[in-house]
Amino acid sequence: MGCALPVELWYKAEETNPKHPLLRALTADYNAYLREIRDPRATKFYTKTHAMFHSAFDQVLLLDADNFAVRDPTYLFDTPEFTSTGAIFWPDFWRPKKTIFNIQPTSFVWEVLDLEPVDMFEQESGQVLVDRSVHLSALNVLMYYSVHPTILERLRLVWGDKDLFRFAWLKTESAFHMIETPPGSAGLKLPDQNIFCGVTMVQHDPSRSIVFLHRNQEKLSSENRAKVWAHVQDFQMGHVDLEEYDVRGANGGRYFPQFKRCYGKDIYYEKAFTVTPVEELPFADLEQQLLELVQDAGRIAGTLEEAQEEVAVDVADTEHK
Repeated sequence: MGCALPVELWYKAEETNPKHPLLRALTADYNAYLREIRDPRATKFYTKTHAMFHSAFDQVLLLDADNFAVRDPTYLFDTPEFTSTGAIFWPDFWRPKKTIFNIQPTSFVWEVLDLEPVDMFEQESGQVLVDRSVHLSALNVLMYYSVHPTILERLRLVWGDKDLFRFAWLKTESAFHMIETPPGSAGLKLPDQNIFCGVTMVQHDPSRSIVFLHRNQEKLSSENRAKVWAHVQDFQMGHVDLEEYDVRGANGGRYFPQFKRCYGKDIYYEKAFTVTPVEELPFADLEQQLLELVQDAGRIAGTLEEAQEEVAVDVADTEHK
């Protein structure tokens, strides 16, 4: 991919051993720096806002650990959308007319935050691009929302950090660019029917090209080696009215029982969405490369052999039944 950007890896001492051989390899070979989170209030989703606020970098591309760029993302820092605003956010599947998080015009969250309701897509914070030198006020409000009041979480007004960035920017009237193209999905399609199951969010750059695959449903691990990026479903942005964008989340059902949840437009998608075999896309080999990296990580960590032994035991038990 050729990306030479420096990387900060944020961790908590009670969860991660910084002397772990895998982390030693990352810091030695991949221009990565370990940063410890010491604030006890920074837990779960809020480790992300902590990392953004305390980063040593002025300009930060914040990525979830299960989010993968399909190309070198360095160019995003030079896009007019970023240089003119200092912040790029990405949309979630949901918006006021159809939301599973109850962020719509009559939601209590607007009153609590003293904001006027905004008709826009919700935010998906698996990737956030911010110039910290420009947005100190918004970042301070972001941290206040994250660690000071607990009412947002206790009343379930928001889900984790998902919309906190845009709320902080709206509150401070700070500029940001929300990517116009709504997210697609990567997953599986039945070979003989137009039925689709998405298990990875597909996010775009300002030019509508795919840039991130957020594998937030089927996590990569030494034990989970199944490929799930067979097809990519994308909304026909610019050719179809945005009102036609309609996705849902549902269990895998009888067609995809291996998945707990599927996202995207599962049926009758032909009018508004394309479904493209991944081998026809520029990142056709990415999933295989990631799986190989997971295996390499397992070997460094010593967990790959343990996983293989468990599989061998399971097979042996099955053969003797």
